[in-house]
Amino acid sequence: MSGDAAMLAKGTTALVTGGSGGIGSALVRMLAGTGVHAIALSNDREKLALLDGVPNVETVFMDVTDAEGLQRAFADRPIDILVNAAGVLGVTGTLYSVPHASARRIVDVNVVGIHNCLSAVVPGMVRSPSMSDF
Repeated sequence: MSGDAAMLAKGTTALVTGGSGGIGSALVRMLAGTGVHAIALSNDREKLALLDGVPNVETVFMDVTDAEGLQRAFADRPIDILVNAAGVLGVTGTLYSVPHASARRIVDVNVVGIHNCLSAVVPGMVRSPSMSDF
């Protein structure tokens, strides 16, 4: 089996942050449709609930800014695919006119959130014997 096909094989686990948003939920559904166990991580309970009952989909209510929660939930869990689809736009305008709280949230989610997810998941990916196939 080629690397791409093996990556989407049954028994593979994918974590999709922003898993209840437009792109994230589409990816979750696509992955789950191929037999991948897709974990939709989101901080939006209402949208996350729309994925309840979808075969091969697990939902996790969490914010990507919660580094400790991500470590507790995923550091010891085998994850084969990580999709960082979480993101926020915040208040738009010139960089100097954006309120500090909005700028902080944008950086926390769009930059630090990716780092938090990578830190929680990638060490286990690197240790995984299945990674030698790729």
